Amino acid sequence: MILYRIVGSGLTLSVSEASDMLFLIAGIILFFGVHLVSACTRCRENLAGRLGENGYRGVFVAGSVAGFLLITTGAAYVEFVSLYDPPGWGRQAAAVFMPVAFIMLATLLLPTNIKRFTRPRCCGALLSARQCIFSPTAT
Repeated sequence: MILYRIVGSGLTLSVSEASDMLFLIAGIILFFGVHLVSACTRCRENLAGRLGENGYRGVFVAGSVAGFLLITTGAAYVEFVSLYDPPGWGRQAAAVFMPVAFIMLATLLLPTNIKRFTRPRCCGALLSARQCIFSPTAT
């Protein structure tokens, strides 16, 4: 249940603890549901035929914005739970491997011989993804 209170000059939102996760889940379902409906061409054509093209776009935007607002509201009230603690050596490894990853990504656009031996885009993406997992972030 959502309770609104007038505090000072503004309107604040207080959410009970039982519905914190419901906001987040409902927002994810609404946001991705709207986008999945637009991915289904038959459903999109049916809705656009009934509502008109501008009406469909308005419903799509309203659903997307409402879902995004529910996600941000739910995420603001849900307690953070850390699922993974990265190793301490991750920052030093990032200092070594990230320049290599950028060079590998840059070789895709430059005339080099690296392309004969490896796939530079794949290697660069894998190295940068590895650093996202192993380097600790400031919390």
